[in-house]
Amino acid sequence: MKSLTFKEFMDGKYVDDDDYAIYIVKNNADVLYVGISRDNIYNRWFTAEHSHIVRTANGTAIRGNSAIGQAIVENLPKSLEWTVILLTEAECIERLGDRSPCKSEYDNNALTKLERYLISKLQPLFNATHNTQQPIGNYINQDLTTAPCDVLGLRLYQ
Repeated sequence: MKSLTFKEFMDGKYVDDDDYAIYIVKNNADVLYVGISRDNIYNRWFTAEHSHIVRTANGTAIRGNSAIGQAIVENLPKSLEWTVILLTEAECIERLGDRSPCKSEYDNNALTKLERYLISKLQPLFNATHNTQQPIGNYINQDLTTAPCDVLGLRLYQ
């Protein structure tokens, strides 16, 4: 298990040997997001096709592509101090002990089972799947005065 600030994570200040598969983002006691990556977690966050955050060439976060990405960008620079916990499948199974939904990382669906279990138990604010929705207003400023059609200039009726 590796625990680091979001800034350390974003700057790649850790050894990533592709064994880390589960990540948890926290702000103090608030669990914000639980996610998995079958490949490299750093790439999932910053360089993959469906990354959480799009960055400029100099590494500055410019846009959140997901709810957690949006929350991080909107809360800069405070969000740079949020905690990212990285776990391997084996570490997660070991830490959960008898509560683990699978007994081995060699279970074909271990990663998915672990993610579902962690989301259901930790109830992160920005995971919608396998979670009951919780208020996210402390992290994302939602503009409820305009609809997507207003922003795009579409007319829904004549």
